[in-house]
Amino acid sequence: MTNAETDEPLTCAALELTAGDYSIMAVADDAGVYAFHEIPAGTYDVFVFSPGMTSIEDSIEVAGGETAVADWPLTPLDEDASSISGTVTDEDTGYPLAGVAVEAFHGDVLFAESITCADGLYEIAIPVFEDVLKTTTVALLFTAKGYEPETASVAVAP
Repeated sequence: MTNAETDEPLTCAALELTAGDYSIMAVADDAGVYAFHEIPAGTYDVFVFSPGMTSIEDSIEVAGGETAVADWPLTPLDEDASSISGTVTDEDTGYPLAGVAVEAFHGDVLFAESITCADGLYEIAIPVFEDVLKTTTVALLFTAKGYEPETASVAVAP
């Protein structure tokens, strides 16, 4: 996975494949490379995201017994765009947590998601909500294996 403007690898990009109840996620390594192994053949919805970058939704067909190769270069967020960013840490140790899924909701609608990098950092772009004129509250949901889900509310000004 690469930055579409610089062709540099994205070391914290994540790619999620879903088909029905099946879902699997991979995080790119230091070279921007990701891999899934032995996934069932079929058509998958693809969601690609990385902190500070726009996300991509697509689909891919995976044939049985074959290797599918795909790359989705991501574009940096507009410098004038609003975003929410932060660091996720272990409550007991204070150490940063990598690989935490961060989902952003406007009401009951999931509008963006990201994942924390090795240093626990995440960033989510905030779109302009046409039905909100002054401020809005964004609900964040943090989930990670071995931890109870956590939520936070953030007031966002347009």
